[in-house]
Amino acid sequence: MDGSTTYSTVVTTAFLQVPHLYTTNRLWKPIEAPFLIQFLQKNVDSEEIISRKAIYQVDPSWVNLNASFIRDDMISIRATTSNMDLDTISRITLPLPMHGDDVTTELGKMKRTLSEMSDKFNLELIITKEPADFASETISDDNSLCLYLHALGLQSNLMECEPQLLAFVDLVKKNRMTLPPQHYIVETMELNSYSVLPLYMGVGMANFEYISRVFKTSIYAPSLMTLSNNFRANPQIFFSGTVHSLTLLAKKTLHESIDLDSKSFFYRRLTNITPGKLLFIQKYYQQKINQLILKYQSLIRVTNEYIEFQSVSTNLLEMAIKNFTIQVLHEVVEVQISLNDNCEMSSELIIDDLLNNAENEIVVITPRKDSFNQLIVVGNQSSTDEVSDNSILYYLSNFITSPNQIINPNLRQIKAVFEIHPDFEDFISGKKNGKLTRIMELSACLIQLEMEEEDDNLYLNLVSDSFSDFENSFKNVMNEFPAEESFFIPEVCHRPIIGTGGSLIQATMRKHNVFIQFSNSFNLPQNKISIIRYDNVIVRCPRKNKANICLAKRDLEKIVQEYDNLQSKILIKFSNGQYRHILNVNGEKNVIGQIEKNENVYIMMPLKEPLDGISQLIVKGNDENTSRAANELVNSAFGYEYEIRIDKAIDPRKEYEFYNLIVVPFLQVMNITVTFEKDLITFTFERDTNEGTQAKAIELLSDYMGTQKRKIIFKKLIKQFVYPPTANKYNSNNNTTNGNLKPMHSTKTRFTIDNSNSLGSSPQCQPKHLNYKMPVGAPTGEAQTIKGYIPNTYYNGYGYGYSYRYEYDYNYINSNQLQTNHRHKFQNGRK
Repeated sequence: MDGSTTYSTVVTTAFLQVPHLYTTNRLWKPIEAPFLIQFLQKNVDSEEIISRKAIYQVDPSWVNLNASFIRDDMISIRATTSNMDLDTISRITLPLPMHGDDVTTELGKMKRTLSEMSDKFNLELIITKEPADFASETISDDNSLCLYLHALGLQSNLMECEPQLLAFVDLVKKNRMTLPPQHYIVETMELNSYSVLPLYMGVGMANFEYISRVFKTSIYAPSLMTLSNNFRANPQIFFSGTVHSLTLLAKKTLHESIDLDSKSFFYRRLTNITPGKLLFIQKYYQQKINQLILKYQSLIRVTNEYIEFQSVSTNLLEMAIKNFTIQVLHEVVEVQISLNDNCEMSSELIIDDLLNNAENEIVVITPRKDSFNQLIVVGNQSSTDEVSDNSILYYLSNFITSPNQIINPNLRQIKAVFEIHPDFEDFISGKKNGKLTRIMELSACLIQLEMEEEDDNLYLNLVSDSFSDFENSFKNVMNEFPAEESFFIPEVCHRPIIGTGGSLIQATMRKHNVFIQFSNSFNLPQNKISIIRYDNVIVRCPRKNKANICLAKRDLEKIVQEYDNLQSKILIKFSNGQYRHILNVNGEKNVIGQIEKNENVYIMMPLKEPLDGISQLIVKGNDENTSRAANELVNSAFGYEYEIRIDKAIDPRKEYEFYNLIVVPFLQVMNITVTFEKDLITFTFERDTNEGTQAKAIELLSDYMGTQKRKIIFKKLIKQFVYPPTANKYNSNNNTTNGNLKPMHSTKTRFTIDNSNSLGSSPQCQPKHLNYKMPVGAPTGEAQTIKGYIPNTYYNGYGYGYSYRYEYDYNYINSNQLQTNHRHKFQNGRK
């Protein structure tokens, strides 16, 4: 509609200046907006608050303004606006630990950096005392003095600045777990564009989680939310940790995990989407878009003119587009209302009735001229809120049938435009358009399906001249829209589920009135630091029967379980080092997918690195195929291993030193992956590694252990990893199908260690207890630690990241000069 005006709701925040230790004084300004002054005069007794400075945004063109105090220093402002490029004001609050007694000196060191960030991102940065004025009280991890760093400003600027703020706070912290306490180091990795960020994050941020777990490193990345069209061209990923060598290695590993030079990017744009829908998607579907980005490793960018998709795989690109259409475009509907020419309607009345509540999730388009006989409303097809109804029908019903009796008597025509993926034309319309014909027979309406040559999607138009008929037809059309759920079932189970000639799957589909579709994911892309299991089963039905999806899925799971009990299972000895080795090989050659495809087996590779030390990897399939697949996996993706046991576990307070002097140098120089669990150290290396390199590695490890008053008491080279048939037969009834590993140190599998010298430690070197757990009470002079992995979507959910931290017991000896001297001696000896 040319010459039209678009209205929507806006929710922003005004921040009143509070007592502080430091502020950059960039955005504070006197309170001059009449609405805000009136609100404060009405709700606050003291004139002092009105005279305070604030950070706020109140446009003179806003209507339907209302406000409320969130806290004494925060005011929520809600209004209706016609400025569709408006960016709202928000905040980020981070705890800022202080380790010294002189806070003034510590703050003085930060001022320059804070001022530079304030200028770069046009934000106000402020530091307040505890308890924080903008946030609830927080206790620092190490009981040190905790201040609070707040960033205030436009939300788009906050999203870009947030990773740098998190990295800055890490630089201030110390890890008091170590002897001596270690400062954090921060490394940055600059990307060429935002297009590659989903690749580095991995499916569901699996790559970030792997980096955080393996390298004891926090990782922060900027948001991909498209609230701003002016993102800087080169986003940065930040790595932060106290083990300096691991932090550097984390950056190197993530960078090398994606070979961008060998990849081509594929693009596609949806260009025929109306401006109202684009705006609505930008405002209300950002979280859903983020989920799709993370699931399909594809960038999705919504602008004011089009929706763009970018991916390195044509398969992933099509999957992202189709699921975006189903989960977003299917849910957004545009309703066009035509009124009689003599209708006494005004834009103010339309705004007051449709946008009288700032919580209303709709976009309204009205003419600019004196004629108001047409308007467009964009909203959710069905309610997305469990508490209150936010569907477009709810808002239209209140508007058209309101007591003022202006709209309903003058309603000439009402038309809904649904956007549908072309694959669902027959699903929606039914055989010979039977479904749509039946809907038209029930209510006075016209339903048309149309798709022009240049259109990306199919359009369903529902037209009526009565709102009651329109409402009934709208609900009936909604009921015929597809509802579906996708999930992963191992390909080896697909044929048993389908049955001979499709008998089983046909019975399941008829029983629950659903459609079930299978696909394979053998050739979809993998990477070097995560295992990706793509959804390969879809259960779909009309929305009116969506409860049946859960029932059908339950039946499929039952069939899988029954088939699983009949499968043969081969167990493979599996360590953390082998997990990393397999990931690297699989990322280059997709070994797991090819073996599963060729041998018709399922390799239960865990999606996360096991935390129980030595475990068992399970291969399932038919008798001959399973054994052959297990051996092929070991021969093509496993390295050799040395298991080395020392007389005392590594001191948790000195782990950072072990990483710096052993783990990282061995990997970088000799290509040996070193992992350890209590008193067991494992070397994992390529099969062609020469014996001289192996001997040198053991010699260097022995020298280092000598400086730590420890010694090697047992070592064994392991070349065979597949357990003998007797062990597999014993364990076949104790395995599950959820992909989890079985820890070797459980009582059920103890015999597999004792009776297979070639697969594990020597029986005579086994301690009395096979369950190697840290004792509840730490020995004198030893620190008790729990390594915690805290998934962190940042403090406001803008960006992406995983953080790593130690949780520890403070009741340990804080000084150990003897060990410190040994450390210096060893370092000097290496020189």
